[in-house]
Amino acid sequence: MLQKVGAMDESGCFAAAWIAQVRRTLAAGVAARIRDRDPELVESAGEVGFADVVTDTETRLEFLCESLATARVGLFTDHLGWLKVCYATRGLPGDYVRLQTEAIRDELREALPPPHSGVAGGMLDEALRAYAALPADSPTLLADGAPHVELARRYLLAALEGRRRDAEQLVIDALEAGTPAAELETHVIMRVQQELGRMWQVGDVHAAEEHFASRLAERLLVRLLDARGRSPRRGLRVVVASVGGNDHDLAVRMLADRFDVDGWDPLLLGANMPASDIAQANEDFDAHLIALSTTMALHVRSAHRVCAEVRGTPRGATTPILIGGHPFRVVADLHRVVGADATAEDLDAAVRVARQLVGKQ
Repeated sequence: MLQKVGAMDESGCFAAAWIAQVRRTLAAGVAARIRDRDPELVESAGEVGFADVVTDTETRLEFLCESLATARVGLFTDHLGWLKVCYATRGLPGDYVRLQTEAIRDELREALPPPHSGVAGGMLDEALRAYAALPADSPTLLADGAPHVELARRYLLAALEGRRRDAEQLVIDALEAGTPAAELETHVIMRVQQELGRMWQVGDVHAAEEHFASRLAERLLVRLLDARGRSPRRGLRVVVASVGGNDHDLAVRMLADRFDVDGWDPLLLGANMPASDIAQANEDFDAHLIALSTTMALHVRSAHRVCAEVRGTPRGATTPILIGGHPFRVVADLHRVVGADATAEDLDAAVRVARQLVGKQ
């Protein structure tokens, strides 16, 4: 049976909306608490001291709002874990993340009206308990023994050095030597993009390097798609899009290609698509499935808006919605919370699940 509405948490949604309205004031209060408790830590945590802490706290509150609205502490805990690695590997004060989270908890307990203050405080207590056990390092994704790891390392080095033609030739030579295009896409292109994300987290690359590699990957994906055999057409249309706020489009491009190879007719809408436009595309193109992409927890409520918008249209009431991305790997039942029908661990699994959703094995 199709999921009709997302089971968002009523108290959490109220708290999230309230926090959003006074976020700057709350962040200033949190920064003041941190300054009072450890003045030196405030100065060492950011380039401009107090003002920087206020801005940084606003971002923490945005992630917290997603957890509150879904009543899933795992989203916020995962964000704290990302920060722990980021601070540890960049030589920033490790206690800052813990102290900031404690200050957020104390500020909300005083500022939020009951019982919502208790809900927020309890979630932050739970996140703080989990934080202590979270790892402070992030191992490479190109470790010895990974499939095609030497090729992936050489490709990464060429990309980081701006040697576009060399990077492309490495992949083309491997393809012509008999390496399946699907393996090159998964174990070289995709794995390197994930490694670049990890390297950015720990401060080893900057945004320009990551963006250059993404454009390089796009060029190669077109070449690899042309090299892959396609299944017979299934007569199925799938709308593929990143939800509003998600500016990353490489994953949805790759997903659309996987559907194409599997015999679907993908309608790729791209990144940062408004909910109403996704719903309208489903109506206009008579889609059999909607496949949505997210990147981080900040996209979760946006995903819920898409599902609600789709369900409010005539065709959307019966169109299955498949959703994926990092938040949905972190929290197993999150797809039900936002109102989608299924999620998938990776791109290949997404195509398999999609066939099940439309009854075409």
